[in-house]
Amino acid sequence: MSKLTHGYINEVVSPSSLNPDTSLLVINGLFYSGQWLKPFSVIKDKKPFKTNSSTQIPVTMMSTESTFGYGYIPELKSTGISVPFKDDRFEFVIIKPDEGQSVEGVRSLLSNYPVEQLTHILNENKRSVELTVPKFTLKANYDATKTMKKVLEYFPSCK
Repeated sequence: MSKLTHGYINEVVSPSSLNPDTSLLVINGLFYSGQWLKPFSVIKDKKPFKTNSSTQIPVTMMSTESTFGYGYIPELKSTGISVPFKDDRFEFVIIKPDEGQSVEGVRSLLSNYPVEQLTHILNENKRSVELTVPKFTLKANYDATKTMKKVLEYFPSCK
């Protein structure tokens, strides 16, 4: 497992946690390390980045120029851009709120907005864009304990 996930997941289950009474073992994991279809270049000098309407901080930026899905989403009061990965099953969607619209406000509107509709709007409107964003790495761990307990409700003999 460690080799498959480049050291991110070393062991799925400890052999000592299994015994002859184990009747079901459900394991689920996700590891994705994507590469951009059009790679970004890191900009050497830090540039100002607006964190809210009154605050800017200097950050390392990255930039690329390509044809991206791009459009205005009136229901979200935002502009969006779709940045594809080499693996065309995935894309990274960036949503920029309108001036005066908070990130929290957009997040609230987005919770009731179909993702398929968002990506459809963006990807039917392709345009050449020079995209500059703060350099970032996205890493996340999720605890699936609650979900797995619900799954096990369907297997009463395994509790």
